[in-house]
Amino acid sequence: MLEFFATSGQQPVSLTEIARHCNIAMATLFRIVSTLEQTGYIQRQSHTTYISNFEFKKSLPMSSDYLKKLEQVLNDIADSSQQTAESILIDSDHLLWHSKNEYKDLAIRLRAQPGFRRAMYELDSPSRLYLKALGWEKVSETFDKTAFFRTGTEREFITESEAKDIIESTDISDVAYDIEGNVRGIRRFAKLILDANGSPLFLICIAEAALQVPDKEKHISRYKKILHDAANSLKTP
Repeated sequence: MLEFFATSGQQPVSLTEIARHCNIAMATLFRIVSTLEQTGYIQRQSHTTYISNFEFKKSLPMSSDYLKKLEQVLNDIADSSQQTAESILIDSDHLLWHSKNEYKDLAIRLRAQPGFRRAMYELDSPSRLYLKALGWEKVSETFDKTAFFRTGTEREFITESEAKDIIESTDISDVAYDIEGNVRGIRRFAKLILDANGSPLFLICIAEAALQVPDKEKHISRYKKILHDAANSLKTP
């Protein structure tokens, strides 16, 4: 019903139209409409017509079936990597953690939980991918170009020119990754998922403790394959 009101804009809709579109019994409809009117989400225009008084936007433009598919893909990533799998959204000029699945036997648990927001000035793999997708012109308009810094155990600020080079050298069709961990000792391998128009939808990531591994190249190749395979299974919603 909220979606129906939101798409109707300022066009008055009748109770009969709402019931027919939403397939809701009139008795139930009266109760819902009364609650929405009392809380100010809709306004009565006449005895039987109403208009919306809100804007309605999904955090992710995806169906419930696609979100279930995403959760299954994150489960598969966690099982294959034996690490933590994440999905991360872009929220204005911030990263927004959407979902997380941790491998059952992990000794180190991440602090970033679903709902956590973080600015994109730290140029780790998730930030680099999103900023490259935005393009430097948009980045220049939206962000303080002198506030970017390298990911690492210490905050190393970089020049505007260095930030531009780092962002523009990122390949959004590939998996981006960091070898050195952030200030909390965590590194991420990230893959950007695009919609049918080439706009960024979200990131899928493998997050792990930034420990040395016996064969670095094999480690990178393994995680890249996991994320590429996962991305291929996530068809555009």
